[in-house]
Amino acid sequence: MGVYRDVVRLPRVGAAIGSSLVGRLHESMLSFAVILLVSPVHGYAASGAVLAAAGLGQTVGAPLWGRTVDRTRGGAVLIGTAVSQSAALVALAAAGGSVAWTVALGALVGVVTPPLTPAVRAMLPRLVPPEKVGAAFALESTLQELIFVGGPLVAGLVAAVSGAPAAFVTTALLTLVGTCGYVAAVRAVPPASEPAGDGGSDSMGMVVRARTTMPRVLAGGAAFLVVLSVESIALVARVSGGAAIPAASWYLAATSLGSVAGGLVVGRRLTPEEGPGRRFALLALGLAPLLLCTVLPDPWGARALLVAAFVFGTTIAPVATTLFQRLAGVAPVGRATEAFGWMGAAMGIGAVVGDASGGWLVAHGVLALALVVAAVAACAGGLVTRDRRAAAMVPDREPARLEA
Repeated sequence: MGVYRDVVRLPRVGAAIGSSLVGRLHESMLSFAVILLVSPVHGYAASGAVLAAAGLGQTVGAPLWGRTVDRTRGGAVLIGTAVSQSAALVALAAAGGSVAWTVALGALVGVVTPPLTPAVRAMLPRLVPPEKVGAAFALESTLQELIFVGGPLVAGLVAAVSGAPAAFVTTALLTLVGTCGYVAAVRAVPPASEPAGDGGSDSMGMVVRARTTMPRVLAGGAAFLVVLSVESIALVARVSGGAAIPAASWYLAATSLGSVAGGLVVGRRLTPEEGPGRRFALLALGLAPLLLCTVLPDPWGARALLVAAFVFGTTIAPVATTLFQRLAGVAPVGRATEAFGWMGAAMGIGAVVGDASGGWLVAHGVLALALVVAAVAACAGGLVTRDRRAAAMVPDREPARLEA
């Protein structure tokens, strides 16, 4: 833990990561809050439509806001989007009319999502020495798991005490507090470069300048989320059968805890030269115990599945760390936030593909095949990110000198 302690003790790093985690709790609170609010009135299909609209909206907004942050000091953009999303969340909480209106508000919530995730990941290489960039990304990727553990618990507790609309209000407040805290934490960090251009070049020009490496990394991010989405659906289906049961949450939690363990133990050992290819291979191998548990009879199969879920989880955070580290290394200076915005969009697309394909396979009774598809996606992610020319491409910059 000494490596991570040294990273957190660097100026601004602990405050930046901690406040961003608070501001990003909406990522996991929103889905549960929408189900609690919408399903009793309009049903689960409408809840899914609202969440899908929010996801698509975020896929559109992430690179847009990321580019805007890069072209400015970023604080005004972050706070402006946080205020806008908070207002949209409150409006969604108060919406009791048609499904179309609710879905439209869900899309608005997604579009105006503050680009905190790309912002903090673009900022980390400017706050830590080059030799600690890998550890910083490992720490951030690992701590992000706390969002998906704590967010639903907070939303459920608030909803149980004060009703589902209060969960939306709480989400809005946490977004505002976390975003403002992050902006305050990094306000003294000088920009990476002068604002990028006058808008004459479009966003994908950044991809061309990265000499084809960036599209590979983005494709790897999409494949990564295909794997995680399919695995989650298959895991719940193996535990629950035809209809999801609350006990399935323990298996998802085991996966998250495994990711935390893998991130902390393996993350500090990841060198800047290591690409995502090897980690994707281990991700595919991590699915093998889950596949075995699909044919084992219960109760031993269910018990073994809990262990298998943890083992698979240990392979997750290292993949994320190497992807983010590689992306930071190839993103043009002054465009890193936009690059991570595109990564968010790519991952969003991967999640949609994984949810759709995994759901279809599980619904048609081919649970084992779903896990095989996830393994194939992991192998594809490893192949597409295997770029020797990108080896050792890490940010070549010293930590930003903080102004008094």
